[in-house]
Amino acid sequence: TWFGPNDTYRCHCDNGCEKDGSQNGVCQKGWFGFKCQYQDLATIDNVRPNQDLDKLTDRNDSTCLDQQNQLLIIQWNRTFVFTWLRIVVNDATLLSYIDVEFTSPSQPSQNLTCDNKRLYLVNQQTLDIKCDVTKEIQSVLISGAGVQSICSLYINGGRNVALRQETWQSSAFPIPWTSSLAVDGNIDLDLEHNSCSHTNNETSPTWSVRFNAQEITRYVLYNRNENRDRLKNFILEGRGPGSTSFSYHDTSDTGEPIYTVLDISKTIVSNVTIIATFDDGAGKYVTLCEVEIYG
Repeated sequence: TWFGPNDTYRCHCDNGCEKDGSQNGVCQKGWFGFKCQYQDLATIDNVRPNQDLDKLTDRNDSTCLDQQNQLLIIQWNRTFVFTWLRIVVNDATLLSYIDVEFTSPSQPSQNLTCDNKRLYLVNQQTLDIKCDVTKEIQSVLISGAGVQSICSLYINGGRNVALRQETWQSSAFPIPWTSSLAVDGNIDLDLEHNSCSHTNNETSPTWSVRFNAQEITRYVLYNRNENRDRLKNFILEGRGPGSTSFSYHDTSDTGEPIYTVLDISKTIVSNVTIIATFDDGAGKYVTLCEVEIYG
């Protein structure tokens, strides 16, 4: 279900949402925060923790770690941009005994520190920790006496700000695979299911989306199942107010089913354009089954 102006927000609450997005019960697994709109990287696919995360990701603040281990490691098989995390403990006196570090494949011999650490007390037992991290990270290391008191852990993956926003493309394929199909929340990669946008053959076909200016950390592009090579070597351009901009040029040899593009600089962006550059012999097309932009 959807809520908000023009139904632009998707409900991620376990028992549905009110018309204003207020949650009934807890957030669905994979989401947290205000009206359950923030993706939780602690539960994303391919997480490899050093301890059992079930108690920390069950959305139940009364089930807590009961081990004496003072180190909790959350590791992924790919990299992310870190912004902040949320910890809920059962012993409020231990909130000040929690440290956060990170590992990065670009600096394997030394952990990254939580620079410019900012602490925000949400309530007596809930703490948000924000850090400035200048490299892509592959794991989060949480240490200290407070670890044994953690009941819930959330790692912010951002909010999908492209969902149901204004889109356009440079041309229209004879079958009406419109630009809006790339931000409808449907990640079905089968073009024939009418879940993907599709331009016509052009010299420089483009697809664009516009939204309120946000600091962006991650772009996720869902390619179609067939003719994947048409998207390889794409150019992604993000523009914001003033002169702020972000640009990425794909260099893959083959078309991928899903592309993830990170912006460690967290560029403020309000308009994103994707340009096809590869001609597979049948021409150049932009086909996108979904575009998620997290900020």
